[in-house]
Amino acid sequence: AVDAFSGFGGLTQGIELAGFDVIMAANHNEYKVRVHEANHPNAEHWIADLVNREASDYHSARDLPTADLFTAGISCVNHSQANTQKAYEEGLTLFDLEDAEYEARVTRSERDRATAICVLQYAAQHHPRVMLIECTTEFASWGQLVPGKRKVGDGSTYRWWLKQLGLLGYNHKVLYLNSMFFGVGQSRDRGYWVFWDKKLPAPDLDHRPESWCEKCQTIVQAVWSWKTGVPPTGSVRYG
Repeated sequence: AVDAFSGFGGLTQGIELAGFDVIMAANHNEYKVRVHEANHPNAEHWIADLVNREASDYHSARDLPTADLFTAGISCVNHSQANTQKAYEEGLTLFDLEDAEYEARVTRSERDRATAICVLQYAAQHHPRVMLIECTTEFASWGQLVPGKRKVGDGSTYRWWLKQLGLLGYNHKVLYLNSMFFGVGQSRDRGYWVFWDKKLPAPDLDHRPESWCEKCQTIVQAVWSWKTGVPPTGSVRYG
């Protein structure tokens, strides 16, 4: 497995507990890489900015080694579909585009966070058998900003992103999970996007956490469902 944007190594630890050997971990923050290296000494570590080509430690996601599993804890803001598509098709990052309107609308820090493109770049170059992408649930709203709502997009870029991965030969499933379901002492909602090669059978991703049923007055195996569906903001919370 290769873990991009590896942070302090929580996702890496989960991957290893699932039986994978993490051969590479990358992050642009030197301190986080040193902590990760102390916790996972068997992996190769890169202090690498996978987004900003102007950075002295820039590496394309294509430069990462080939692995069976690619994982990435991405973070995204609302970039336009046109700019994102152009950057991907031309092998660029959002730093390389010259767009006066775009420059007026977004900040440099927002470009830094356009990490979902790295997933496409890695998949196109290496085609791992499985990919696990983690982000806030709001990732589903990634797209052109909705007028009057500063942080809410229309989901157009997100849908384009999923389509590109389909064209690269992947099926996928989206999981909305809370850290409490796995014995963690905090409530944190996250989305997990699982992609697998279309030649492979669909993995069993069913997760039914133990929950209290008021009607039955007993513990049951819960099934996650939505009363109203996922809202346009992508913001979904346990409860």
